[in-house]
Amino acid sequence: MNNNQSIQPYAFVLWVLLVLFVFRVSAQMAVAFLGVAFLPPMEEWSSGVFPYPYLLVAQFLIIALLLTICLQFSNGKGWWVRPNRRLSTGLLVSGSVYLLVMIIRYILRMSLYPPERWAGGSIPTRICT
Repeated sequence: MNNNQSIQPYAFVLWVLLVLFVFRVSAQMAVAFLGVAFLPPMEEWSSGVFPYPYLLVAQFLIIALLLTICLQFSNGKGWWVRPNRRLSTGLLVSGSVYLLVMIIRYILRMSLYPPERWAGGSIPTRICT
């Protein structure tokens, strides 16, 4: 099995994740700019700590980065495809810390606001309202 065949499953998963993230950003934009009523209101999408215009720019940069990574994995060549132990260790550690913080944040929010347990119609973007 050559390198291109061994990374194809990863390419597929990365494309699915990119599409899901683009869908999420598009839904948030629909609420922010079009006032779509069937989605949660804007206050539930964002904590307000980071102004939405800056958040949107950051999301577009993430989409551009993910698109680059997806294309490189699909082609089987590029900087993101080459094994890099330092990068992979750093991403694994930072991703694990982020996951742990999000789990703790969710548990804290659900402890502070029992009526919203477990999915009480809100996207848990902040600990306190």
